[in-house]
Amino acid sequence: TRAATLATLTMILPHFGFGYFNIFEFSMVNRVVIFPLLLFCLGWYLKKQYLWVFFFIGILFNFHALSVIFVLIMFGYDMMMRWKEIGIHKIFQSITLFAISALPVLLWKAQTSGVTFLADYPWFHDVNQGVLMHIYSILTIWPPFIIASINGVIQLLMTYMYSRILGNTPVHRVMRNFLIAISITIVFHTLATIFYPSVFVMQFQLSRISIFLILL
Repeated sequence: TRAATLATLTMILPHFGFGYFNIFEFSMVNRVVIFPLLLFCLGWYLKKQYLWVFFFIGILFNFHALSVIFVLIMFGYDMMMRWKEIGIHKIFQSITLFAISALPVLLWKAQTSGVTFLADYPWFHDVNQGVLMHIYSILTIWPPFIIASINGVIQLLMTYMYSRILGNTPVHRVMRNFLIAISITIVFHTLATIFYPSVFVMQFQLSRISIFLILL
């Protein structure tokens, strides 16, 4: 009880990771509303309730697709690493349930013209100089963004070392897979912004996945 109370009080303060993106804000936007529900999904996933989890995040996908995509990246990497343990049949069932519950947005997206995979350098330059600069310019030397990036690297290292200290239980293996998935995503996002800012990739604002790093 004391640990839970201390954790709650600690998380009241602003927490920033890569992309200088706050984990919580005092406004009733859709990503803030579904965030606690995504945390419940992470707990259910650790309890191996895969079918329920994927059905429920499919529902949440209709309210804020970006946040759910970050969770899917973590789940997808873990399932790929543990496919023998989980089973191909259960993985297929989970994907099917997600597709069914996320059908409204998937159908709507299928009817749109879509976004090009090509890089649009003039567009990205304009976007990166605006209000979304903190999302894309992770390697910038301009404070406070560089401080957030250094803080993100420290979070990655400390979380990984702490997970190694805790042992090799099934839960800790899953958490390490989540950590690796977040790390790969952030590296991919950084390389894409530097060398090939594909419009399709940039629209996902992948550096925002670091909000889950703070919670691991």
